[in-house]
Parts: sequence; structure tokens; C-alpha cells
Amino acid sequence: PTRRSSDLSFDAKSVVFSAKLNDNDNYNLYSMNLDGTSLMQLTSGGDNYVYPIYVPGQKILFMTSKSVEADANQFRDEYERQTTAQVGTINIDGTGETLGPRNVSHRVAPALLPNGRVVYTEWRHMGPTNDGHLRMMNEDMTGQREAFGGEQGGEGGTNSYLKARYIQTKTMADGSPDYQMISIGTSRDRTLQ
Repeated sequence: PTRRSSDLSFDAKSVVFSAKLNDNDNYNLYSMNLDGTSLMQLTSGGDNYVYPIYVPGQKILFMTSKSVEADANQFRDEYERQTTAQVGTINIDGTGETLGPRNVSHRVAPALLPNGRVVYTEWRHMGPTNDGHLRMMNEDMTGQREAFGGEQGGEGGTNSYLKARYIQTKTMADGSPDYQMISIGTSRDRTLQ
């Protein structure tokens, strides 16, 4: 099998991961206990399911090439013509799949923040625009907003940020939390450099 990404459950007793069993398969989501027992395939079909993370409410958030609209094909990235990845959730037992809104390019590499929100990279490939900004959303895929990248107006250190991970929380002067993250910054021309 080829494994793509994984996440440890909140109780540290199980893991969810994305894998394909052979080169002709698509990536699907699987879960199992840390001791190797209770292996369960959570998704199936002709679409890829990648980047799973546990989120509150006994759910798993993931990215998929599956279209939210049953009668419409998923978008293809403008540059590489690859099927784009969109957000979705599923119950930890594999039931209740819900797909979020589509984007003209990829949404990848989600990570959970202490307040239950999810940070992820949203690629923007359209005409001359080619960047990857960090965005945030609620674990139910609502409330999407900019987290980092776009507010710099192109004047930041680079044009794309990915794989953001929470590091620590500092308290602002007004008492509100300030979540600090680390991310990979990359200058790109069409593809990841």
C-alpha cells in the first residue's frame, strides 16, 4: 500500500490515514487502532480522499476529488489540469459523508487549531493569479476566511504557504488568544518549487 497522510485521534488510541492498495487504486480513507486491530475502510469509489484529520464531534475532515454536485465533474486546475481537491467530512465510522463548497483550484493540508477551527492551504490558479494562501474555516466547513497570505497584498516574503501547523498560543493585550503557526513558504512558478 501507498500511504499519503495520517492523523492521530484525540484519545491517542487510533489513527486515520489515506492510502491506496496498488498503483491502479484511488486514495481512500482508513482507520485502525494503534495496535493494528480494527482496520476499517471509510471511503470507496472512483475519487481520491486525502489529508484526513480528526475534528470535534466524532468526525474526520478530509480533502477529496469528488464533486459536491453529483451530475457535475470536479474542476480541473488551470495549469496542470489535475482534478482539484475540495473539503469534506465523514463520521469516524465512515457514515454521513458531507462535501463542502468547490473551489477552482486545490484545498490541501488541513490542520486543527485549539479553538476547533481548521487552517488549510487554498491554491488560487486563475489567469495570472497563482498563489497559495492559508485560510481558516469551522470544522463544519462554514465560516471560511483568510488566515495568512492575501492580506499582504503580494508584498510578503513569498507567494505560497502550505502545511501550516499550530505551535503555541500567546495572549494579546486585550486578553484574546493569538495562535502562532509555522508554515512552509515557497516561491512558485506554476508548480511547487
